[in-house]
Amino acid sequence: MKKLLFAALAGAAVMLLSGILVTACIVVSGHGAEFGFNSSDWSEKAERTDTRDLALKGGQTLRVETPQGSIRVRASGSDAASMRATIHAAGKTQADAQALLDRATISVDESGQGVTLHLQVKSDPNNDERRPQPAVDYEISVPADVKLELSSSSGSVQAEGGPFGPSHVESSYGSVQIENVKGDVVAKSSSGKVEVDHVSHGSVDASSGYGSVSVSDVDGGTVQVKSSSGHLQIARVKAERLTAESGYGAVELRDVDTQHEIEARSKSGHVTAE
Repeated sequence: MKKLLFAALAGAAVMLLSGILVTACIVVSGHGAEFGFNSSDWSEKAERTDTRDLALKGGQTLRVETPQGSIRVRASGSDAASMRATIHAAGKTQADAQALLDRATISVDESGQGVTLHLQVKSDPNNDERRPQPAVDYEISVPADVKLELSSSSGSVQAEGGPFGPSHVESSYGSVQIENVKGDVVAKSSSGKVEVDHVSHGSVDASSGYGSVSVSDVDGGTVQVKSSSGHLQIARVKAERLTAESGYGAVELRDVDTQHEIEARSKSGHVTAE
């Protein structure tokens, strides 16, 4: 009886979801998720690349937030910092797309604490609320030991090279990857995979809603790894305490050494330790 009830409910959910998708759609592209009632209405594209040097030093903080698009940060190997931002806009006509692009600019706020980047779009009273908003892909070069606060609603977030200072990196619908950090790391994704590698002198909090999570080469404080349904891989970790939990994925531990307890569990996947 329970199986029949579950099947009926699942069928109703599919019918309801199908009804919703008739009127609205989500198009996933290389720049993240584009929301609109009909993506073919916005088939014309326009883009522009902005570059500039940044007044950013080691120990300061780089903050970047984008509603759509990817963020990639790498170590410059020098004291120099720079930004390359590619802005994408869509419209019903080429002129329409270009007009939206012209209203979009990268705001750069430089202070003694660091640099903040975000996309600004001038309002237009004639703008169609259904149109996809501009997206921006960032490529940023920074000196060593810069602290990172990176957030994307629908694109990937990546920090490579380093060393970086304490970092918080997250994405709602994209993957998250960070390596070579001195200090605490928070790495989160609502649905993409998360990878954290080479962390010292800090704790790690790595989690994903539906993707896999990998944490390796950590020598620090507490380590927390979690996914609702993804596979967890934890290797070469020295920590005060380790917690690993997956709802429906496997949990694999290898070369893990803690001062206190190791807690690893999965509701329906296997748990292995070497």
